[in-house]
Amino acid sequence: MHCIEPGLYIGTVNEAINMRTLQDYFISRVLTVDMFPPEMHYQSVTYLFVMAKDLSEWNLMADFDRCLEFIESAIQSKENILVHCQEGISRSATVVAAYLMKKYSIDENEALRRIQAVRSIVRPNIGFMKQLNLFFKFGWQVDRSRSEYKLLTLGKWRKLHADGLTKSSISEMLSPDPGEFSPTNSTDGPKTLYTCRKCRRCLYTQQSLLEHDKKKPDDNCADIDFILPVKWMEENILQYQGKINCPKCESKLGSFVWSGSRCGCSAWISPAFMIHRCKFQRIYAFGHLIVLFADSLQAPFVYYLFETYGYNESDIALLYAVGLFTNLIYGLFINYILQKFERRVVCCVCCVLTSGSCFLKASSNYYVLMWSRIFDGIAATMLLAPFQEWYLHEHLNRYDFPKEWVAITFRYVFVRSIILSIIAGYVAQFTEKVFETTVFPFLLCVPILSVALIWIFCKWTPNRQEMRSGSHLWNDLTRAKRILLRRPNAFIVCIIQSLYEGSFYLFIFMWTPIFIQLNPDPNYSPSFGNIYACFMASTLLGTILYRRLSIHLSISNLLSIATACSLAGMGFSVLVGYPGETSGFKYKILLLTLCLYQTGVGLYFPVMQRQQKDVLPAEARPVLLALFRVPLNIIAIGALLFLHSHDYYGNWLLLVLCTVLLAICLLTTFLLTSLSKHSDVDYFVLQLKSDDEPPLLSE
Repeated sequence: MHCIEPGLYIGTVNEAINMRTLQDYFISRVLTVDMFPPEMHYQSVTYLFVMAKDLSEWNLMADFDRCLEFIESAIQSKENILVHCQEGISRSATVVAAYLMKKYSIDENEALRRIQAVRSIVRPNIGFMKQLNLFFKFGWQVDRSRSEYKLLTLGKWRKLHADGLTKSSISEMLSPDPGEFSPTNSTDGPKTLYTCRKCRRCLYTQQSLLEHDKKKPDDNCADIDFILPVKWMEENILQYQGKINCPKCESKLGSFVWSGSRCGCSAWISPAFMIHRCKFQRIYAFGHLIVLFADSLQAPFVYYLFETYGYNESDIALLYAVGLFTNLIYGLFINYILQKFERRVVCCVCCVLTSGSCFLKASSNYYVLMWSRIFDGIAATMLLAPFQEWYLHEHLNRYDFPKEWVAITFRYVFVRSIILSIIAGYVAQFTEKVFETTVFPFLLCVPILSVALIWIFCKWTPNRQEMRSGSHLWNDLTRAKRILLRRPNAFIVCIIQSLYEGSFYLFIFMWTPIFIQLNPDPNYSPSFGNIYACFMASTLLGTILYRRLSIHLSISNLLSIATACSLAGMGFSVLVGYPGETSGFKYKILLLTLCLYQTGVGLYFPVMQRQQKDVLPAEARPVLLALFRVPLNIIAIGALLFLHSHDYYGNWLLLVLCTVLLAICLLTTFLLTSLSKHSDVDYFVLQLKSDDEPPLLSE
């Protein structure tokens, strides 16, 4: 036994259990830093036992506070205290060194030098020396919020795994459960909480986060939180490895591996308790929304641009028809393109084609414009499917997130795409007016799409769809035919889609010339960007109505309401837009009636997506949708080529045709409602993956 300073002694376990030795040195307190408490206890001595193993990975720093408090209490009471371990070399010396460091504000080397001056055999292991160094860096206190301290706890966890895990052995090392904090006592609770994305249950706090030094400078590990285990994990982490589920809703949050796991930045974390964050969803949403914003930026001025180049309505109608025909052809093969090529590459091709189309529109040459419309038709088939397929693979396969979250993400993108479309309309109108050229919004799309291209290629990880055996166009068409023959509901849903979306394609063409011809002031062109923004705001209103009405009404009834709303808007437009004198009042009424039509559009698309999900088998759904886009494209192409004319009556006839199509569509929705009441949806043809597919966005 050696006296380090008055009242403070360091020694061995044999000296701690020898009553004569304790009496000779007037020891009234004993601090044991060992695997087991002393075998002998005396009533005249006050004991404190701190379990510790002489291992470099053991976190002895966690017990510094109570050890130093015990020593300081003895010194202040003018009692002699013995600090001991097995041999008085490593563990006890570490605690005494920590006391000297805090008392005299010195570093670990100076404290060790003072101890060795009295007891030369003192040699704390390398792990304890690192902990003393951290104690010095932390300002002679144990700061459990620092990442360096959290790394120390992993050593103890690794040792527990080697010795065999039991519930009792890990319970004392678990972080507190933030879900147990009382909301009425929030001042005592944690400041930063991380919650389950689905049920909002509090999972862990900022103090549980385990930071680490990145082996690579990039941000590959930003999608995963490495944390210290929390109390609610106690029942599920006794195995070698497994999943981490939310204690409330059982949604998968991440996984754990006791032997360790390599982070995306190549750092090795052992043991690894990983919570997958949702940053990749923001990465997806940002890239897709940029592309959708660029698409909306050019939409208000496509027709008007061709007119400013001096082309008549027949020439412009042919350009639109070429785009629709290209979309028709490539729409049949988009599913096979996604199977053959990497999805990220297809998304990049979409950006390149759209940029090329916008750039070609700077030329007034008719054949160049024809190529731009061909590019538009191809890009339109890639505007949704490859982006959503990429996200689905990441969500379900890579991160293994719950299927129920898919709809949340796509709803997020859908609503924000409409909001961005409203902004795009005003931006397009502003730039067209400021730069006094109609082509500028198209040229502005090129750098925007370049940003999207770089973002997608650099931020999105590669993934590819697995090829299905027997996946050929003819086989898929044969299977789709059998489904349509056996399931009348599926056939009727596809007919409704063809009728409604055929009228929608015609509306995309004719709304611009109708406003041009009804413009009360021929000296000024209509504000197409502002009109487009009003249409998109009406679409957003329809989407909001869907969220409210879907709680109370069936899907088939909602489909009838959406069709009736669009029919009313289009029918009033036929009355208002009848050839005759123009006036500002008729112009405004036409805008209101077409906004009513667009409100129906905003209600129709989410309802139809839900209806398709309920009625169409998942495996055959892409083929069925592509198949029934053929008649709706044929309707639109035929109407553009044969019904319109150079005079005002041509566009009015297109309005009448849209009204007729919507009227037939409404009657068909009544038939669907009747069938839905008398028959249940069966799935005997193909097995459904009812929740695996996202609700596709409207084109």
